[in-house]
Amino acid sequence: AKAVSAAILEGDVPICADCPLPETLPAGLVKGEEGELGIYVGTHARRPFRQTLVLTPKVLTLGLGCRKNTPEEAIEALVSRVLAEKGLSRAAIRGAASIDLKAREPGLLAFCGHRGIPVKFYSAGELKAVPGQFTPSAFVAGVTGVDNVCERSAVKASGGTLLLPKTASGGVTLALAVRPFAPDWRTEQ
Repeated sequence: AKAVSAAILEGDVPICADCPLPETLPAGLVKGEEGELGIYVGTHARRPFRQTLVLTPKVLTLGLGCRKNTPEEAIEALVSRVLAEKGLSRAAIRGAASIDLKAREPGLLAFCGHRGIPVKFYSAGELKAVPGQFTPSAFVAGVTGVDNVCERSAVKASGGTLLLPKTASGGVTLALAVRPFAPDWRTEQ
């Protein structure tokens, strides 16, 4: 941050982002992905410059489902694998969500608690009311009363859109949703 701040005072520092950047940037910043030093704003685990100031917005929500008594390690394994495969930064995780039937699930609570991830739980009715196209499961509907837990809970908690549909492994289902974000340098007067 110190090197970037000094460079901004001396000239144009490139900035790139996963989201659209405003047309007008603050003095000292230019859109671009080339240079020795620059700024990256986004959810991916990437460093486009040799010296990169990474600004990671907390905009990702994990939608989680699991079998009864699924261990914390199984949840961590799937989350870690999916983040690595998609090149996403763990720092972008804002929270997690699931159905209220999982509100006392030890592995799920331990996973979130040990990582400082706030978790929300929703009733089947609340999840059914979430608009959108979701991957249905007759089995999940029979057990929980709603056709999909992980995708619906991720979208509801994020206030955004589905980024990654349901993936499953080791008794765990995971979906990722992202809420809209964009850098904004405006200040209120």
